[in-house]
Amino acid sequence: MRKFVGLSAAMVFSEFAFGGLAFAADMAVKAPPPPVAAPAYSWSGFYIGGSVGDAWSRNGASQGQLFGGPGLTASPLLPFDTNGSAAIGGPQVGYNWQFAPQWVAGIESDFAWTKLNGSQTYNPIPPGGAGVAAPPSFMTMSRDVEWLGSVRGRLGYTWNRALLYFTGGAAWSRTDFTGIESRAGGAAGETASFSSTKAGWVAGGGLEYMLSNNWSGRVQYLYYSFAGASTVVPGILTSFDTFAWGRTQVSSLTVGLNYKFGN
Repeated sequence: MRKFVGLSAAMVFSEFAFGGLAFAADMAVKAPPPPVAAPAYSWSGFYIGGSVGDAWSRNGASQGQLFGGPGLTASPLLPFDTNGSAAIGGPQVGYNWQFAPQWVAGIESDFAWTKLNGSQTYNPIPPGGAGVAAPPSFMTMSRDVEWLGSVRGRLGYTWNRALLYFTGGAAWSRTDFTGIESRAGGAAGETASFSSTKAGWVAGGGLEYMLSNNWSGRVQYLYYSFAGASTVVPGILTSFDTFAWGRTQVSSLTVGLNYKFGN
């Protein structure tokens, strides 16, 4: 009986020993599982989105008078500060093409509503800015940018999910220009008021981050530049009031969200 038990124990031990060696040999030759591939993010394709943020302008204007007819005798120009700031926001649509393989080129069009108003009032008119017959009691000049639009090219470099890009192209704006002169004693003065849609240029850049295969968020800065405007209004007797606004320069800083079609 003891010989049988000992023989059985020896057989069991040998089975475990040889089985363990075989298992260890299998473990030694078996290759590790392949690493899980990281998801590939592509910027190529059409996208649509929206942006909101702040805009500010740095502009100047001036008012003067011509006596005895246009171009004969000019009074000193009265300078005005028509700087302003306001909220800005609107949609954008575009297309990106990723190549080389970490460069991204594209085109984008956007439209932004704003109420970027800047004005200054003199009351009373400082020395050298008065009219001839009845000195004005106050003078106001203002500039109000109603909307901005652009068509821009984009070129950027991407790593992982981030895209750093520069952008620039053509831009358009709708601006209201107003100059008001009121005379002492309640007498009516001269007023110039008109709107103009102007073409200009825009340049800037931003940082965009791919949140998923289809969604991305971004921060973007743009600088716009548009030509100024001027007008001449008949005044008292043979005088003429001149109103002039310098270049309209607008900066905007916005955050945006885009949806890209396709994978």
